[in-house]
Amino acid sequence: MTEEKRNDEIDLIELFLNIYIFFKKHFWFFTIAVVIGAILGYSTKFFSKEHYESSSLINSYTVSDNILIQQIDNIQSIISDNNKRYLSERMEIDTVSLASINSLEAEIVYDEKDDKKSLGFVKVTANVTNNEILKFLNQGISNYLEKEPFVQNEISLFVENNQNLIDEIDKQITKIEALQDKLIHTAQSKGDVNIYNDQNSFQNELLGLIKEKQSREKFLRFATPYRIIQDFTIYQKPIRKTKTYTFISAFAFFMLALFYLIIRNINKTIKEKRA
Repeated sequence: MTEEKRNDEIDLIELFLNIYIFFKKHFWFFTIAVVIGAILGYSTKFFSKEHYESSSLINSYTVSDNILIQQIDNIQSIISDNNKRYLSERMEIDTVSLASINSLEAEIVYDEKDDKKSLGFVKVTANVTNNEILKFLNQGISNYLEKEPFVQNEISLFVENNQNLIDEIDKQITKIEALQDKLIHTAQSKGDVNIYNDQNSFQNELLGLIKEKQSREKFLRFATPYRIIQDFTIYQKPIRKTKTYTFISAFAFFMLALFYLIIRNINKTIKEKRA
């Protein structure tokens, strides 16, 4: 066992030694390949367009997160089709500004600790060549959604349901106030002043109904396709991926050089064996 272990160690040392000799022998070949790759990668700086990337957080009381994402995906499809005139009419943004949008992506935001638990927000990421459009992009998306028949119906149903609930709450409040007044007058006519518990019960019911009414009225104020939790940040410096492209290109040329030398050595070995 000791002898076998020693042989394995020798073989391993010999392997690393051969690898070292291989790279040392072709050091300048690899160096030139990496430099050429890095130069080509860096040169993309002069050909690629500058762009800005920003994200917004939104949520909706009227439509589901999946519907929001689907509609924003539809906008991206129209952008990809280069149908700017149609999109301009729907978003109420001029075609020149729309031309600066490279892409729009939407995704549900999940809890970092539990990737299956949604936080109730949708993240919209915009990639644009002109950061000025970020000032009114959310309004443009909202304008587009408001013109969608499905979204219009959802908003109408949302308003109708909440208004009906508010009307029902008003009726319940009126009934409780009438019962409260009747209880007070009945107790006073009998000379009974021990009505604290009943009064307290009525007050609690009224308070709960009033809070529910206020909550529904708040919902009506947000009877829109969505509300903005965090708007797009307007960055002044464009994103540059020069370093990334430089590194990737240099690594790619290094790997090409490595494969070339390996294949060349294999062919050389085969020829030597045949000879």
